[in-house]
Amino acid sequence: MDERRRSVAAKYKRYIGLGVNSKRKSPSSFYGSPSDVEPLMTRLKTARATGSGDAQLDGAVDPLVAAGEQLVSVWTPMDSYFRTKAFLDDDWAKAKESDAVMTAGFTGVIASTDKLGKELDRLQDAQRMERMAKLKEQGDR
Repeated sequence: MDERRRSVAAKYKRYIGLGVNSKRKSPSSFYGSPSDVEPLMTRLKTARATGSGDAQLDGAVDPLVAAGEQLVSVWTPMDSYFRTKAFLDDDWAKAKESDAVMTAGFTGVIASTDKLGKELDRLQDAQRMERMAKLKEQGDR
């Protein structure tokens, strides 16, 4: 999960680097694609439908999927706009219009991934403690 989060965080950093709402905008293209996020959301939805048996862990998936879908829904129509530098042709109008939703999508995915990671850590810690208790019970130290 951390690798995906860093990947989204790196893309968000590049997106911020465009300076959509700043006086000094970057003429660089924004690389990355919503197709980088879509497969992860699909896998998470499938896993969520199956369930992990841990309500807190399962519940932590929902905000991540929602944020990911929000990001993909705004990013998809903007993808070719950024890749082809169409923002230079319309003086960033379309980029400015979608900026708040793009930002919310990116930050939502990052924050939700962190929360899901904490739930995974909690579950793994509990499982490790349970294994250690069983080993101790069996006389293994």
